[in-house]
Amino acid sequence: MTDIAPDWSHPFDDPIPLPDGRVLRTLADAGSYVAALSDAEQQRIEWRAAAEILLKAAEGRSVVTLAHAAMLQALLLDQQRRHVES
Repeated sequence: MTDIAPDWSHPFDDPIPLPDGRVLRTLADAGSYVAALSDAEQQRIEWRAAAEILLKAAEGRSVVTLAHAAMLQALLLDQQRRHVES
């Protein structure tokens, strides 16, 4: 196995707009978004799954399209949870 540094610069085919107006365009953008979540949020299954797939895509062990889908799913589940809690 070779030690190749992850490449976080890979762009998503379609940018992911966020409710606050920001846009996630790359694996790096998405990784930064997840890293900025609270510890409690990062422990939710949807965010753990998204983070794992983002890392795999950056390492070339998964496709960027799957990371994009994982982020969309995590964002949707997060939005639904916030709606139910309000």
